[in-house]
Amino acid sequence: MGAVRLRTLRKAIADLLAQSSTPEARAAALDALLAQHANRAYRPGAQADADEPAYHTAAVVVPEVWRGLRQALPPDPAARLALADALWARAVREPRLLAARVLSQVPAPPVAPVFRRFWAWLRVRDHRVRAAVLEHAAAPLTAVGEAFLQRLTPHLPPQATGDEAAAALQAVARLMRSPAFDNTPVLFRLLRAGLQRPDPALRPEWVPVLRGMLQRWPAEALPFWRRLVWETADQAGVLWLLRRVQPTAPEPWRARLAALLDEARAARRAADAEPTP
Repeated sequence: MGAVRLRTLRKAIADLLAQSSTPEARAAALDALLAQHANRAYRPGAQADADEPAYHTAAVVVPEVWRGLRQALPPDPAARLALADALWARAVREPRLLAARVLSQVPAPPVAPVFRRFWAWLRVRDHRVRAAVLEHAAAPLTAVGEAFLQRLTPHLPPQATGDEAAAALQAVARLMRSPAFDNTPVLFRLLRAGLQRPDPALRPEWVPVLRGMLQRWPAEALPFWRRLVWETADQAGVLWLLRRVQPTAPEPWRARLAALLDEARAARRAADAEPTP
C-alpha cells in the first residue's frame, strides 16, 4: 500500500472511531471498512478449504485498524467484551482478528467471561484466526497463570481426546511462555497423565509443549522425562516425541537429552535380545 492510500486509510479509521456508536454498530462499520480494502483478485490456493471467509486485505490493513481501535476502546470491560463479541459475530477473518485483539484488552479476573470466549474461538477452522486467539486473546488468561491452567485441566488428555485435547495442549504451550506461571509440579503432574500413553494423533501438539518445557525449565524437564521414559505404557511413543525435541534443545541439555535417548535405546535393544522363556 502506497503512502497516499495509507494516509487515506488512517483518516477513514479516525473518522469512523470519532463517531459514537453501539458495539454492534461499531463492529459493522469496521467490517465495512475492512471490506472496502478486500482483495477482489484473490484466488484461493490448495489450503483455502481450511479457512473461513476472508477479505484478504493487504498485510498493513488490520494492524492499522487495530492501532486506531486500541486507542478508542471503551474503558468498561463489559463494553469491550460486547465489542469483541460483535466483531466475532461478523464471521469473517479480519473482524475476528480484531475481536481477538479486543479480547486481549479485557482483564481477567474475572476469568470465566474471557475463558469462555477464548475456548470457543480457539475451535474455529481458520488457522490464522486460531493463531491470533492463542497469541492475543489468551493474554489476559496467561496473566492469571494457574487459574488458566485450572480451566484447561478437564480438556487435557487423557480426560479429553481429539480436537478438544489438541486445543488444550496448544493453550498450555502458550501458558508456559508466561512469566505469571511457574507451578511446574502441578503442570508436570497434569501432563504426565496424558504422556502415559500419548495419542499419536496429538503428536503435533505434544512436541511444542515438550519444547516449551525444556526452554523454560530445563533443569526440571530432564528428570521428569527420565522418570517418564521408564514408567510410561508407551515408551516408543514418548521416545518419538523426545527425538523431535532433541535437535532444537540448547546445550548442555541437548547432549543430556541425547544421552537419555541413547540409554533408552540400549535398554530396548537389550530387552529385545533376551531369549524368550
